[in-house]
Parts: sequence; structure tokens; C-alpha cells
Amino acid sequence: MSALTISPEEVKRVKGLGFLNNKGTDNFSARVLTVNGKITAAQHRCLADAAELFGNGIITFTTRLSVEVQGIPFDKIEDFRKYIAKEGLETGGTGAKIRPIVSCKGTTCQYGRLDSFKVSEEMHHRFF
Repeated sequence: MSALTISPEEVKRVKGLGFLNNKGTDNFSARVLTVNGKITAAQHRCLADAAELFGNGIITFTTRLSVEVQGIPFDKIEDFRKYIAKEGLETGGTGAKIRPIVSCKGTTCQYGRLDSFKVSEEMHHRFF
């Protein structure tokens, strides 16, 4: 494992864009925002392709239902962001104040009492 060669200022800057440094490397994990943890099939394919093209091919999901694409070299961050933007995806959710909105599946759950997707989508659009 090589040592980090990116300046602390650059690490902080890209963290604000949703990229977290992979320990001891110049690679980053991209946090991709979802609305309620939902993505379309086209967005899923785009993320899978982006993970192979720009990262190490690994995709994980956070406890806040964001998608994380791992192993993206620092110099490929902007290329990755442009690539996923074609499906309406953006990185973020790593800031100091706002985190992704998460809801239960009340909209489709047989025990749901309200349209939880609608409420959380309204919150997402208001704060992001």
C-alpha cells in the first residue's frame, strides 16, 4: 500500500464533494447520493460501469442508503462525476451539516400509513 501524496487541502476539498480517502492511498471512495436509497435500473448500470471504468469495481451501500464506489484514483474524480451525471447522479453527503435523507418503505409496505417516499423526496429536494 502506497502512502497518500495528495495535500490535506485537496483531501478536504474532495471530501466536500463526497469523496473519502481510502486509507494509505491516493484512491477515494465516492459517495453517490440517492433519493431514499432508490436508484433506477439505468442508474444502477451506470454506477456498475463507472465502478469498473474509474474505480476498483467494488460498490457498497452505506447505512444511509447512499451508494459508495471504491478505489477511484484522485486524478479520475472529475471524470467519474461527469460520467454518473449523465444518469442524473451526483456525489455528496459527506458534509458537516447535511446527510442524505432516509425513509422506510412505507409507500409500498402493506403496513405503511403514509407515502414515505413522497415525504422524504420532498425533504431531499428541499435540502440538497
